Amino acid sequence: MKVLVVVPSSAGCGAERQAFLHLCALRSESIGVSCICTEGSWLAIQCKREEINCDARRRATGWLDSFAISRHAKAQAVDVVLGYGEEGIRIGAKIARSCGAVAHGVAFDAVDTRVFKGLTSVFAGSQALVGLLESQCDTAVSYLPPAVPDLQQKFRQRRASERKLLKLEDSHIAVCIPGPIHRDLGQEIALEALEQFGGHNLKLFLLGNYQHDYGKEVRLLAAQNPVASNSMIGQPKDGGIYTAFDVCLAPFQAGHAAQHALTAMSFSLPLVATPQGALQDMVTPGSNGYLATSPTAQSIAEALLVTLDEGSLASMGKRSRKMFKEQFSLRQMARRLVSVIREQNTADV
Repeated sequence: MKVLVVVPSSAGCGAERQAFLHLCALRSESIGVSCICTEGSWLAIQCKREEINCDARRRATGWLDSFAISRHAKAQAVDVVLGYGEEGIRIGAKIARSCGAVAHGVAFDAVDTRVFKGLTSVFAGSQALVGLLESQCDTAVSYLPPAVPDLQQKFRQRRASERKLLKLEDSHIAVCIPGPIHRDLGQEIALEALEQFGGHNLKLFLLGNYQHDYGKEVRLLAAQNPVASNSMIGQPKDGGIYTAFDVCLAPFQAGHAAQHALTAMSFSLPLVATPQGALQDMVTPGSNGYLATSPTAQSIAEALLVTLDEGSLASMGKRSRKMFKEQFSLRQMARRLVSVIREQNTADV
């Protein structure tokens, strides 16, 4: 069996990362994989590094040439097509029709269900999205939780050295916001919320790429914030930086970005999050963190305050890691993905 993954940049940064993990999971099960993505994207770079067959399309014109993409799929003798995001699902379904393959969609945010025509099934990245899509269409919808690699064992001895590098004292509570930065991920709201915590000895660290215009705007806002000033670190070189933190703040406004908080969970950090996408599945209020009631600065501030007043952040962090291992590990994701694809591909044949 050969699987083609179709991931335009419009699917979002989180979708690219999940697609890469899906490709690796399928390949580990001796399933042939190939990828069509946007030229110069994070996914294109990772596919080249891992020697995954990848056709990188130009951002401006490459995604409009559906005939060329279909010819590529036929040349690869594709059996299954996975399309990510609304645009990827639409193009993936068209490719599958042209070469007689089975088509599946993968969604992390709400999409126009009219693009589901011709799909065998849709994978939804959160329980809330499963319910929404099932209420809007007749296509079979499966829950496919996001996942990230478990790196804690590799870096767990680095807490003292990482905190020293970040100039953190024992009394400091280090709050991280995972990246990458994007205009709809809520960093501005988070900075506004943290203005209310000047006396709590908090230090905020923003992780992500700040080289584009919006990132520079966030830098300027952070420089004026008493909690965040002189604390921004940008894109970390590896996951070890998470050992320095005490709490993860996930103010994301887009569902596909939710999985960026999973790394924090894997490093035993409590989560304070907006009620978006898989974040609603990742946080059990009062156990491993709290959800804001709405994606506003005031609501986020209240949820963070409740978390800090709860008592032992370490105990909440342990429950966070336990939940990660049970529900969001790569093993859980791979089993689910491979099982559904093999089962439905066999049924269609």
